[in-house]
Amino acid sequence: MPSSALHAAFVLHGLGARLPEAIATVTTTPARCVALADRGEIAPGRRADLVRVRVADGLPVVQAVWRRGQRVA
Repeated sequence: MPSSALHAAFVLHGLGARLPEAIATVTTTPARCVALADRGEIAPGRRADLVRVRVADGLPVVQAVWRRGQRVA
C-alpha cells in the first residue's frame, strides 16, 4: 500500500534516520529493485513525481501530488 511506504519513511525518521535518507529508503530503493531507472529520486532526467506532505498528529498527510511535473491532486 503506497501510504504505508510514506508512513514507514517517517517512522525511520522518528527512529533517528535523517529525513532524506528515510525518504530514499522508500523511493529510490524500491525503484531500483524493480528496474525503474527513471524515478525514485529528484534528479535531472527523472520523472519528477513528487508528493507534498505535512505531519498531523504524528502521521504524514499528503497535501499535493505531482506526476511528471504536473499537479494531479
